[in-house]
Amino acid sequence: MEINQLQYFLEVAKQKSFTGAAKSLYVSQPAISKMIRMLEEELGVPLFNRSSHYVELTDYGIVVQGQVQKVIQEIQNIQSELNDITKLQKGNICIGIPPMVGEMLFPRIIGLFHQQYPHVKMKLFESGSKTIEKRVEDGSLDVGVAVLPVNSSKFEVYEIIKSPIRLIVNPNHLLSNQKNVKFSDLRDEEFVLYRQDFGLYKPIYDACIGAGFEPNIVCETSQWEFMVNIVSNQLGLAFLPLKVCENLSSTNIKILIVDSPSIYWHLGIIWRKDTYLSQASRAWINVAKVQFIDITKEMDFWNHAVMS
Repeated sequence: MEINQLQYFLEVAKQKSFTGAAKSLYVSQPAISKMIRMLEEELGVPLFNRSSHYVELTDYGIVVQGQVQKVIQEIQNIQSELNDITKLQKGNICIGIPPMVGEMLFPRIIGLFHQQYPHVKMKLFESGSKTIEKRVEDGSLDVGVAVLPVNSSKFEVYEIIKSPIRLIVNPNHLLSNQKNVKFSDLRDEEFVLYRQDFGLYKPIYDACIGAGFEPNIVCETSQWEFMVNIVSNQLGLAFLPLKVCENLSSTNIKILIVDSPSIYWHLGIIWRKDTYLSQASRAWINVAKVQFIDITKEMDFWNHAVMS
């Protein structure tokens, strides 16, 4: 049973004539007659009474007509919905964003995407980078933002930011008079650090181990504002990306360059390789790419100002 058979059937029923249906559909009358005959043979019942002056539906034909109208309507609905998705008049996207990223970088991108595609529903999932990686991999998230590197055999990656990590201390701390510190200088310090599912946890922890000590972590958190409060109240030291440090008050904290080794907040948008990526996801990635060109320019300006 083919779609055009059903369409021909409905048109003959409407016109009550094979000839009239042929003219309406711009096909030959023998072609329509053949199609209807094949449909009747397939169903095993006569659909039309051809003995009168005009073609009439049989009892079987009346039943088939009702069902075929539903089938044709559903096909039209499918095409309509596909067109809506293509034009992004509808759609859904699940996005994973680490807390610090969501606070600092993505409100503008999310707002612009909503302006451009108001009918696409966005669902945001906030968690650490490692958790986001796992959820993009298992398909529960369409796209995510993660600390790089990630497994390149599993993910497509668009790099968006590479910001150096800075140490923040209270202005009354002994280290506050220094511009640069090394990890080996921090042996006896207490730290407020990121949770272990955050991408920055391991490189900072490993840098301390490499400097010959295990960090004394007094608290783990996902919120950079809490880190700043801990430092402001002289309860510990913290590490923050330079991009985050842009918005901190210099009266409450002192920002120091920490190296040996240098650590970077290296972020990328990730999505699964070798799988279907929805039109909504593609559109969101494109909006993010355009916006991060501007954000990178702003960061370059800030970095130049700090170095000067």
